[in-house]
Amino acid sequence: MDLKKKEISKESVVFEVPPNYGELVKLSLEEIQEKTLKAGLSLSQIENIKDEDKRKIFLVNEILRIDPPFPKSTPPVLVNTEYFPQSMEKMVRYKYVKHIIIEAQYSHSLVTEEEYKTPILQSELDIMNKNDLDNSIMEEINNLDINDYNSKTAIMGFACNNAKTSGEKRKRMVMLQKHLRNELGDDYKHRRITNHEISIY
Repeated sequence: MDLKKKEISKESVVFEVPPNYGELVKLSLEEIQEKTLKAGLSLSQIENIKDEDKRKIFLVNEILRIDPPFPKSTPPVLVNTEYFPQSMEKMVRYKYVKHIIIEAQYSHSLVTEEEYKTPILQSELDIMNKNDLDNSIMEEINNLDINDYNSKTAIMGFACNNAKTSGEKRKRMVMLQKHLRNELGDDYKHRRITNHEISIY
């Protein structure tokens, strides 16, 4: 799919990186061994290396193998998503980090933000519809006088009178009872309502 990306921002950043070969070899053997342990490497491999200079070079190379002097790769980060259900599209904005390497050495990084349109997934649409339904039910509940819903019959009425499916009826019942419990605390008496009762109401 050919996406038309729009660049929102771009900046040049220099990230801190682990020491390179030249910086490491200037350290003492004791300092190198300490860095080796911090990198999670074992010193057992150098027990048979008697020459200290050779031991040091071996450890430096091991450190560079585990922790090279370059920034770690950064996957794209989703910054924002704006949905347009009418056209079944969404506008997404991502942050990208590109590391610039010149002559095998890290130079700087380009941090850019780009946005583009892409189709809305069915799973996203389902979540949006669920959230819209939940918000609509909660708005109804917040406008109720909770003193009118102290009986099983009243709760069943709220759950079933304005719902289209059995699942929606149960959702309305559960959300109302949770609200009543939160509002009334110890004064709330839970009413057990079965799926069968909901289906035949």
